Amino acid sequence: MDNCTGENKNQYIFAYASLPVHLGAFKEVTVNFLPVGHTHEDIDQLHSVTSKTLRVSRFATATQLRELILGAHRNPKYPNGMQVRFMTQTWDWKALLEPHTDPPVNFCTAQSYRFARLPPSYEHVGMYFKSLIADRDWKGPLPFMKSYPPAGSGASVAATEDLLNPGANSRRDPDRMNKTMSATLAALDKLPDQLRYRDQTPMFTREDVSFCKDLITGNYEKENTPFRLPAKMHDSSFAADSLFTSTSSLYKIDSGARTIDSGMLASVFDRLGLKCQSVSVGDPTGVSTADQRTLAMWESRAEDPQKGDMVLIDPDREDMADGDASPAWVGQFIEDAESAGDGLPLASIWWYEGRGPLNGWSPKGHFEPAMRVAPSKSKRRKQVTAEPWRQSIPKGSILLAGYQLTKNNRLPSVVREFVFRLREMEALNEENLPDGKDDCVDCVEEEDAV
Repeated sequence: MDNCTGENKNQYIFAYASLPVHLGAFKEVTVNFLPVGHTHEDIDQLHSVTSKTLRVSRFATATQLRELILGAHRNPKYPNGMQVRFMTQTWDWKALLEPHTDPPVNFCTAQSYRFARLPPSYEHVGMYFKSLIADRDWKGPLPFMKSYPPAGSGASVAATEDLLNPGANSRRDPDRMNKTMSATLAALDKLPDQLRYRDQTPMFTREDVSFCKDLITGNYEKENTPFRLPAKMHDSSFAADSLFTSTSSLYKIDSGARTIDSGMLASVFDRLGLKCQSVSVGDPTGVSTADQRTLAMWESRAEDPQKGDMVLIDPDREDMADGDASPAWVGQFIEDAESAGDGLPLASIWWYEGRGPLNGWSPKGHFEPAMRVAPSKSKRRKQVTAEPWRQSIPKGSILLAGYQLTKNNRLPSVVREFVFRLREMEALNEENLPDGKDDCVDCVEEEDAV
């Protein structure tokens, strides 16, 4: 155990260790402590992996924290290797054992302790100790307990049931509850200021803190009205350039989750309260077919303006990576959307597998497509050429392009939230991914989709 008196090396832990020996559950109990300055390498490494994920994630509830921890330690070889359980109650061992302890002076100076029954009667439990774990001989014994809680055949727990009941009295004490609630709310009020240095990826935002306070005070009510994305309002607190330059795992999806389809992305929009139309692009037959598809989609929207709040473009991954016509089609689609002028928010979600720099887009200005169309060897196709990215994109990155941004190059808040939701989906296994269009609201089905 760690050599800390506040948590491990104290009279309550030693009394707890001697209790099963007194009850006859064990013949002896040995407790060893690490030398000063040493640490648990395996346990600390476990916490290091967890903290690395929490630093770049947002969570406001215990359930979200549990999913993040499971996702950080997910290993296909050991599917049940990490388990997180909520401890909703515990027995008050301190109140139970404190009246019965009589610890000797300076009992915390040794490194190894053993609790065993004392000869010749073996009725009482004593404490043996060694200054160093490597020492061969035990010193002692010394008395540690002057008495024990009443014990018998099943009477030990029954006699102390009220005392061991976790917080039975405190939960019924309104003054204590109000005091605890006030202290918690005061700590939450200080949280955003304490985490001000986390401008880029805050663990808690002010909205998260407000949500927690509403849960504590009982003022939380689930919104019935879905959130609608405004066409011209943008969030000025999040730089779009960070999407392309940051190496944080916040903007990546686990490379093992390869099935990123339109249904999965549409389900994320649905959780945000946004309806979407799903369009599969990347038709290798040529730009002309894509133009027809664009026209058909806009005609469909004109017939039913309430069909969706956002158009989700889902390019074919192979066409995109091979430099096919799909980037040109998306660029033309964006131009058509802007010229239509109906304020339809538009987002192009790109999945990059890391097969070389992606041509066809330039992360500057308004994500305007920086490309020129040149004839290819095949008369049925047009080849897209453009300057490559200034740096290689990390494998598994999610790129958002085609959204009409402001001149200061900022992402809207809903798109930022969308990126966070994608980050949360890292914990999903491949078999748990949504089944395509079952999760898509009002999806547009394309018969000739590739």
